[in-house]
Amino acid sequence: MVWAWIPGQHKQPTYPIEAIPEIERADMVHQPNADINYVFQTHFTRGIENGIDATHAPFLHGKSIGNVDPNADFSLPPYEIETSESGRSFRARMPIKVKKLRGPAQLLLKGDSTNAFKEYRFIYPNLLLSLVNFGKFTMVSLQAYVPTGGSSTLMLCANYRNFLRNKPLLTGWFNRVTVKTGGKIALEDDEVIKTQNPPAVTFRGSNEILVGSDLILVAFRKMMRKFMTTPSEAQKP
Repeated sequence: MVWAWIPGQHKQPTYPIEAIPEIERADMVHQPNADINYVFQTHFTRGIENGIDATHAPFLHGKSIGNVDPNADFSLPPYEIETSESGRSFRARMPIKVKKLRGPAQLLLKGDSTNAFKEYRFIYPNLLLSLVNFGKFTMVSLQAYVPTGGSSTLMLCANYRNFLRNKPLLTGWFNRVTVKTGGKIALEDDEVIKTQNPPAVTFRGSNEILVGSDLILVAFRKMMRKFMTTPSEAQKP
């Protein structure tokens, strides 16, 4: 990653680059052959909200990533938002509702009911991280959402994991599984988020109904509102 500072009011950076501890772990290895690029037909704010949304996977991706028990309770217990010291990043952890994966991947990623969870991290203004943990196996997806137009966004996705890191045949096979599954999930997401109204996230007065499990979306909107609005706009109710 290359971090750039575009001079404006301040010629030099006024805050440090945010740490991303999930990919700085000694056991976590980037897999370039598993990286994915996808162009969403939506505003970048909708793409980000989709990426950190905590509840839609069992409903939208149930046939892509796992077997969903129709009698399962998909409600999420309360979770907390942890904000970084700079106020420009936050993370949240919640349980996984789809624990039985489809395809060959299920041979490795067997859901451990005592240690199966997902985490999200958002770094202002357009970087997010999605972590999935099954027992001792961890996968991380680092995604940058780059606006290419008012209703077009390029997602650049780098994938990391702490297993099958350097096994000539198995590593290549799992990379192909990752690319295939990731592409299918992105297509399923795109079909939904391009129909959302309003097309771009409104950080105040959208009239959208958010519930308790949307706490992470509320945190995203508050952070964007804080840093993207002018001082006079921020004082408005």
